[in-house]
Amino acid sequence: MLKQKVVLGFAVAVTAAVLLVLVHEYTKLRTFTRMGDMWSLVHLRDSLPSIFTEVDTLDFPSPPHPAPTDTLLTVNGIPATRSGYFTVFNPQRAAGDTIPITFRHGGEVLSARIVTRSTPLGYKLLTHASFALRVLIALGYFAIAYIGLLKRKPSSTVRSLVMFSLAMTASLAVAWGSIADGYASFTLPPLFRTLLWCFAQFSWAFLLKLAILFPRQQASFRRKTVGVLLFVPALVIAVIGFIQLSSGVEQENDSLVTLIFVTIYCLLSLALLYRSSRRLSDPVERRQVRIVLMGALPGLAGQFILIWLFALFIPIASVPFATRLMIGNVLFVLFALLPASFLYAIRRYRLMALEARIKRSTRFLGVNILLLVALVGVLWAFAELVLSRMNVTNQTPTLVLGLLLAMGFGPTQRRIRVRLEERFFPERVKLRVLLRDFLASGMASSGAGVFWTELGFRLGEGLGTRDIVPVLLRSGSCVEALSGDPAPFSAADSLLRDLAEMGQPLPLDEIVASGRFDLTPVQVHWFKSRSAALLMPLSTGEGLLGFVAVGSKMNGEDYTSDELEILSALSGQMSLVVLNLELLEERVRKDALERQMDLARTVQKRLLPVSLPVVPGCELAARIKPCLDVAGDYYDAFIFQENKLLVAVGDVSGKGMGPALIMANLQASMRTALQAGLPLDTALGTINRMVFENTPDDMFITLFAAGWSPSEGTLSFVNAGHNPPMLFRKSGEVLLLCEGGLLLGVQACENYATGVVNCSPGDTLLLYTDGVTEAMNPAGEEFGEERLRSLVAGNTGLPLEELLALIEREAAAFQGSGDFSDDFTLLALRKS
Repeated sequence: MLKQKVVLGFAVAVTAAVLLVLVHEYTKLRTFTRMGDMWSLVHLRDSLPSIFTEVDTLDFPSPPHPAPTDTLLTVNGIPATRSGYFTVFNPQRAAGDTIPITFRHGGEVLSARIVTRSTPLGYKLLTHASFALRVLIALGYFAIAYIGLLKRKPSSTVRSLVMFSLAMTASLAVAWGSIADGYASFTLPPLFRTLLWCFAQFSWAFLLKLAILFPRQQASFRRKTVGVLLFVPALVIAVIGFIQLSSGVEQENDSLVTLIFVTIYCLLSLALLYRSSRRLSDPVERRQVRIVLMGALPGLAGQFILIWLFALFIPIASVPFATRLMIGNVLFVLFALLPASFLYAIRRYRLMALEARIKRSTRFLGVNILLLVALVGVLWAFAELVLSRMNVTNQTPTLVLGLLLAMGFGPTQRRIRVRLEERFFPERVKLRVLLRDFLASGMASSGAGVFWTELGFRLGEGLGTRDIVPVLLRSGSCVEALSGDPAPFSAADSLLRDLAEMGQPLPLDEIVASGRFDLTPVQVHWFKSRSAALLMPLSTGEGLLGFVAVGSKMNGEDYTSDELEILSALSGQMSLVVLNLELLEERVRKDALERQMDLARTVQKRLLPVSLPVVPGCELAARIKPCLDVAGDYYDAFIFQENKLLVAVGDVSGKGMGPALIMANLQASMRTALQAGLPLDTALGTINRMVFENTPDDMFITLFAAGWSPSEGTLSFVNAGHNPPMLFRKSGEVLLLCEGGLLLGVQACENYATGVVNCSPGDTLLLYTDGVTEAMNPAGEEFGEERLRSLVAGNTGLPLEELLALIEREAAAFQGSGDFSDDFTLLALRKS
């Protein structure tokens, strides 16, 4: 804990120092881009005259003009040292001022006049872009450092990564190529920048320590003395540099000894990382090292080339100012990849996906650079070798040729990448074609079993993989597609949520090692028992369909990033095939259900009276309209006990197949009980007990049953909780038939009362279900019993068939549609 607090305190101090330097740099930039100045650039020195490095003739209204490497002797009569220069060219200097200078050209001292100008647009853009980039890169390094520091228990590797990032921010703060300090609004003590420079020299030692510790400590470097010796050369370099800088010795380039040590550090770091990538047995650790190597190579390669180029061949002062800015920024951008790759690799998650992305970007960048070089070469050859020989000075042909070449840039780039892949990676092309042709071959029409079996065979042929285990999501839980066995996963698992979000194949070992997923021991055992190595999500725009657990390779090798990239590109097509398979299975199930419903409809129609019985002295009519394929309403009419007519209407609670089955059982029970000679009230009591004992608690039946005796002209009835039928007397009186008892299935009682009414010629009895009276209009108003009573009372002279048709038409017109929301049933009896 103490060590972590010390490192945190040091990080805060370095952060504050670097931020102060960046503020100092901003004030220099602000002055540099606003004041009037000379834009011929000079290399300023403290005690000696300055040297012209770049000459802009626009600074001079008339000859003579200095040339690069000429010596600037005086400015406005003041010696052209660093302090003398900024005495003349200060923030108060306006554009348009004329300033005399003297300079030495060869052995001759010449005089000239300079007219100050506002900052050229090119310099403004470059300096602002350079400063913004430095700030962003510094913030990126700080983010990496503090993410590492804020870990609960940072390891030695993480602490070394933190120190490397902080050292690189120090390097960024003191990097060459920045604007001269004389433009700043305030002065930083020389010791301040010197200390930052000294700390920056340790960045390579921290890099080497990272290579030793990552991903596990090298066996050859376990002794602490070896770790201490890593920092001795950096300490020596820092001390020597501190002495030189403190004594005022200017450093135009790093010393040769410093460059040699830096080179040794970097080469050793790369060698150790490469050694780890070859010797580590754990696949996740090998991928971690590969990611770091990919992040290290661009920056280190650029550093090697440039530092030795400037050390041996090109003095930094001779490099144009704009070029220095661009080179420095490119180097820092490349070096930002190194700690970022370390930080990403430490997470041990999605390493292979990042590796594929880096390889793809590298290939893309390489092809683009080659094409750009070729494009520039063709344009130069056309302009210099063709147009110049033809004495053509107009640049229009060159512009036209450039436009034509640019139009073919994209197609050419794609064609080259395809040809390179075919030439150097034929097995990758074979795998892609193998899977693409299979997925496009319409295997979904052969059924799920054939598709998954064939896909496993193709993956085995192309990747050398073991069996695959497809797992599909079904109503929130998962099942194995091939066996139909339940899998220990659900839609609520973080694993499935992340698979749905990313939509890319993930190595299982990275999932386990990262600790980001809450895998249960049962799930881990399930994966191990099936030798799973990759999880490939199956997702469409509608969401996650499931995933495919791809087995490990039979030769024991690890999957490559290129193979994952191919599987990722084809996973969308595979998901569409799986979706089509599900739709096909759903269609098969739906067709089977339709056939069953058709059969149920047919059976129910046959259970209802095919034709109503003909009874002398009475007229009979019935009508039923189910709201679904089958009805839960019931009506019946049949002869029993010495030519008596039984009429009944019932309503089973609910809709669909369940109520229809109960209705069929009710009809059979009713006929059986009455044909056996049971009185009507006794029959309903017996049926009530059976319904109560054999149906769910939330299901019940309302029923009205009546026995009509033609010889006596009486109607005996029992109403078991049903809508009271209406008896319309010829005299205009209307009776409601309510006597009976509870609806069926509520209690186990068998006591039902029987009501009796005498009927006269012309009397009409109407039986109905609540689907008639509860028909509702758009305003939410029900058709109702009063409207039904008024409609029938005014039309008792109509034949019963016409009367029932009229009721149906009026109810449909009332609700605005003939599609009723509940079963619609009517039965009418009239004494003739």
